Amino acid sequence: MSNMTFSRRALMRTFAGLGAAAQFRGLLRDAYGQAMPTAPRFVVLNNPHGYDPTLWRPRAPGGGDATEKGWVLDFDPDSSLGPLEPHKDSLVIIEGLDLLCNFDQSPIYTGHNGGTVAPLTGRHGRTPEGGTSVTTDGSSIDYFVASQLKVAPFLFNPLGYSGNSTFITYDNAGNRVPNEYEFPSSLSKWFGNFMGGGAQPMVDPKAAARLKADTAVLTHLNAEAKTLRIRLGGRERLKLDGHIDALNLLQQRLSGTGTLAPSTSCGKPTKTDAALGDADLINTMLRFATQVLACNLTRVSTMSIDPAGSGKMPWLMGETKIHDDVAHGWRADDPASGRKLSKVHRWYAQQVADFIVMLKAMPEGNGTVYDNTIILWSNELGDPSRHMNNNLPFVLAGGGGTYKKGRYLKFGVMPEYRDSKDPHNRLLVSLANQYGANVTAFGDPRYTGELPGFLG
Repeated sequence: MSNMTFSRRALMRTFAGLGAAAQFRGLLRDAYGQAMPTAPRFVVLNNPHGYDPTLWRPRAPGGGDATEKGWVLDFDPDSSLGPLEPHKDSLVIIEGLDLLCNFDQSPIYTGHNGGTVAPLTGRHGRTPEGGTSVTTDGSSIDYFVASQLKVAPFLFNPLGYSGNSTFITYDNAGNRVPNEYEFPSSLSKWFGNFMGGGAQPMVDPKAAARLKADTAVLTHLNAEAKTLRIRLGGRERLKLDGHIDALNLLQQRLSGTGTLAPSTSCGKPTKTDAALGDADLINTMLRFATQVLACNLTRVSTMSIDPAGSGKMPWLMGETKIHDDVAHGWRADDPASGRKLSKVHRWYAQQVADFIVMLKAMPEGNGTVYDNTIILWSNELGDPSRHMNNNLPFVLAGGGGTYKKGRYLKFGVMPEYRDSKDPHNRLLVSLANQYGANVTAFGDPRYTGELPGFLG
């Protein structure tokens, strides 16, 4: 048997386990593509109530339909995304995606429950109605990315309460993941033993067990590769050296030695008395999250930027109920109802803009924390009065990732479920692959491929 034949078979045996292990697929590809694995942070911001397309949609300078580039957001005092105008070069505005996984079948799964399950999982609920309608059969994109990066995510819903899980993060079994909801307990959990610059990510016991098992696999493969290396020469040894380098990079990622150090502005948040219904509640949460992220206590976070739920925002709309009066009262042919809804959405946009400013104010390396972050801002509905799950508005922000920024991607804006054709799953695939997943589908396997035009 020739040395060449032996080396190929031995290499296949040595790395077969690595190639077959789902948790290593994509990481190996990334290891060849970067000198030090520093995956961007991933943040999901979510609010309910749908949107008014005419005041949300970017416009061309001077008016008219916007093209992919060169648009404006603050074209009207009530424009939904106006507060994001100063940051538009780092945004991707995405319109016309549909939760096809909810209604391209019989029976259909729609409404608030459908808008809870599908946006981040790419799957419909287990049943159309009842308790299992808010469970599914797989993880959400934020939980998936947290697993990829081996961190415990910071999940906060200010409308939560003890024993309740009312948000949109789902584990691998398709069950809702409990969220934090009180600042004092979150401060103790994340910063109770905080000592400053050397902060380390907090990992739950299950994540620690996975980390130990994955590290053992890589250590074993590395030892086998080094033993094989002695028996090879010339070109085959060079090829194997490349594999060994890749294994070393993967071990750095798992051990945390390849991640970024805490920002120089990292610090412990101060205590807060912000309460439900307070105009400053969401800003307080975002300031807290900024420190959690800047200190690299985690690299994944999902937060609700809704301080009122079905109730009132007295600082914005007086005694008007946001869900019952504004969202349910919206009509496509009634400009006045559109302005009411857009004012609420503009308030949400202001919270996103404030968060961007916070992240940009945190120096990190040669840039800022914002430069190494991907933010996904999502909504549960398109048409809020009819609880439609098509034409959902999505916004990407942040300097992280390899996709091109400063763009408006408009897909088919259809009036009814039956006309929908652009599954949002492709956005989830694109995001997963930004973290080395190398997948062709995320969630419902019927919808494959990345979002057209995502990479530019």
